[in-house]
Amino acid sequence: MRPEPEAATAPAKGPGAALIALVIGSLAGAGFIAVMLGAMRSASKGRYDYPIFPRLLLFDDYRGAVAMFSATLMVAALPPVRQIGARLADAVTARPRATVGVALVLLCVAARVVYLGHSLSMDEYAPRLQAHAFAQGQFSADFPPALTDRIVPKASRIFLFANSVTGQVNSAYWPGLALLMTPFALVNAEWMLNPLLSALGLWLIFQLATTLAGDKRAGGWAMLFALASPGFVANAISFYAMPGLLTLNLAFAWLIMRGTLASAGLAGLVGGLALVMHNPVPHAVFAAPWLLWLLFDRARWPSLAAVLLGYLPVGAGVGVGWLLAVDAANVKPVVEAHVSQGFVVDWVTRFRGVFSFPTGAMLLTRMGATFKAWVWSMPGSFVLAGLAMRRRGDKPWTALFAASLLVTYLFYFFVVMDQGHGWGYRYLHTSWGAVPVLAGAFVYRRTRGVESALWRSWGGGLAVAGLLITPFYLWQVRTNITDSLAMRIDAPDEGRWVVFVAPDTMHYTVDLVQDYPGQDRVLTLLSEGDAADNLLITEQVPGAVLSARDARGSLWRLPDR
Repeated sequence: MRPEPEAATAPAKGPGAALIALVIGSLAGAGFIAVMLGAMRSASKGRYDYPIFPRLLLFDDYRGAVAMFSATLMVAALPPVRQIGARLADAVTARPRATVGVALVLLCVAARVVYLGHSLSMDEYAPRLQAHAFAQGQFSADFPPALTDRIVPKASRIFLFANSVTGQVNSAYWPGLALLMTPFALVNAEWMLNPLLSALGLWLIFQLATTLAGDKRAGGWAMLFALASPGFVANAISFYAMPGLLTLNLAFAWLIMRGTLASAGLAGLVGGLALVMHNPVPHAVFAAPWLLWLLFDRARWPSLAAVLLGYLPVGAGVGVGWLLAVDAANVKPVVEAHVSQGFVVDWVTRFRGVFSFPTGAMLLTRMGATFKAWVWSMPGSFVLAGLAMRRRGDKPWTALFAASLLVTYLFYFFVVMDQGHGWGYRYLHTSWGAVPVLAGAFVYRRTRGVESALWRSWGGGLAVAGLLITPFYLWQVRTNITDSLAMRIDAPDEGRWVVFVAPDTMHYTVDLVQDYPGQDRVLTLLSEGDAADNLLITEQVPGAVLSARDARGSLWRLPDR
C-alpha cells in the first residue's frame, strides 16, 4: 500500500497560524476548564457530598486541569525543556520496539503499585468475576443461595445478573474481556491483561501514524503523545474493557488499511471480538464510518463482504450464544421476581432503557465528560488532531479516523448514564486512539516545513508537560483506591474470615463486596445491620467468632474446618 504523499512545504503564514492556535489552545483550554470546574463547586459541599462522576470531575479533574495549565506554562517559558521532548521523540522513533517493551514493564509495575491489583468499580469487577468462573470451568460463578443477595446486592444488579434460588451469578456484560482475562485468572494475574493490550495498542498507534504520514518519525511522535496522556496510562493499568476496545478498534482500522481481502476478513474477526468485549456499541460506532466507506464504492464490496463474514464466528456466534446462555441460566438483573416477556423483548427493553434524547442534565454531564477528555490527554493533543482533520490527501484514512472519533463522541450524547467511575472520559476512550495517530502525523508533517524547529520544540514541549503531570494523575488514582479500601475491615493473611461491609452510598462501599469462585478464604458480604449479620453468620457458620466491629462493618473468624 502506498503511503499518503508528504505534505508540500507551506508558506510561513500557515504554519505560524497553526502554531499560535496550538499554543493558545493548550493554555486556554486547561485554564478555562480549571476556572469552570472551580466555579461549579459548591462552597457548602465537601468531596463526599457529590456522587462519583461530579466528585471526580469537580475535585480530581479540577486539580488535573490546574496541573495541566501549570505544566504547559512551564514548558512555554523554558525552551530547553521543550528540546528534551523533541529528543525523546527521536529516541522513540529510533527504538519503537524497545519503547513498547519498557512501557509494558512500567505499566505492569503501575498496575500493582498504583492500582494495587484492585478492581475499584463494579464495571471492573464484573468481567473479572466472570473470568474466574471461566477459569473454574464454569459458565456462572456459584455461591450459596442463602448468601447470594448479600454477595450480589440490589445495587450491583445492573453489573451482575444473579439467580437467588440457585446462587448462580454472571457478568451483565458480554464475555469478550472475561474470556481474554481467563488465562490470567488461572494464576491470579488478571492485572496483566490491560498492560499487555495497551502495549499492543501503543505499537498500533506507531504503525498507523507511520502509514498516515509515510514516515516512522510520525509514528514516534504519535507513540510519545499517547504515553504523555494520563488517560491512556491510567486506563492501561485498570480492569476496564476500554483499553482492550481501543486496541481492537485500532487493529480493525489497520487491517482495513492494508487493502487485501485476507486482511479485511481478519478485520471482521477482530471487530467481532470487539463487539463482545463489553457491549456492541463502542466498536459499532467506531467501525460505522469504515464500513460505510467500503459500502460507497462497488469496487470495495468484496472487502466489505469479507469484513462482514469475519464478524460472524465471534461477533455473532459468541454474542448471540452468550445472550441465550444467560437467559437459559435464568440469571436476572433485579432481586424481585421477574416476569419474562420473551428473550427478544427482554433484551430490547434493557437496551431501550440506556438511550434517550438529550436532556439538560445529560448535556451538562457531557460537557463535564468533554472537560475530562481534554485534561486526561496530553496538552494540546485535541488541537493537533483537529488541525490534522484539515488535511486532504489521496487516502481517506485521516477523515475516517476523525469520523470514528466524532461519531463516538456525538453518539454518547444519547446515552443516559454519566459513566460513574472512570479515568478521563472512558466512553470516548475506545476511539481515543485516533487522537495520537492524527496528532503524530500532523506534527511530523509540520516538522518537514518552514518552521520545523518550532514545531519540534512545541511538539516535544507539550509531550514533556504530559509526562510531568501523569504521575500526579496516577497519585490521584491510587488515592481513590486506597480511600475506598479503607472503608472495609481487612482480614488477616492467615485463617478463614467473613467480612461484612456496611452500606454507605456516598462512599460506594457496595463496590467492596467482591468474591471470586475458588477463593473462599475470605468471604465479603454486604451488611444489613448488626442483628441481621449476627443471625446470618450463626445460622450459616456455627462456631464463627466476632473479631472486630466498627462503623465500616464487622470481621468474623471462621472455624478452621
